[in-house]
Amino acid sequence: MLLIACANLSNLLVARGLAPRTDVAVRVALGASRGRLLQSRVFGVSGHDPIFIGGGALVLVSAVLAAALIPARAAPLDPMRALRVE
Repeated sequence: MLLIACANLSNLLVARGLAPRTDVAVRVALGASRGRLLQSRVFGVSGHDPIFIGGGALVLVSAVLAAALIPARAAPLDPMRALRVE
């Protein structure tokens, strides 16, 4: 099963690596300079990326806080009382 998963992962990585070749070929055919190609491939940050990164960070922090606070408030026993019993 692990071998099949590794083969599948390598296949996906190869497919993702070959996909930009046609994009680059079209841009070169249309006359894009090397600087423009490099900028579009390496520094291709759109205007929406900071919004998505901030939203993802907000969701992550909310999940961490919920995981830390909700179980503590739902506990029916006082922690100090539980420690005294031992």
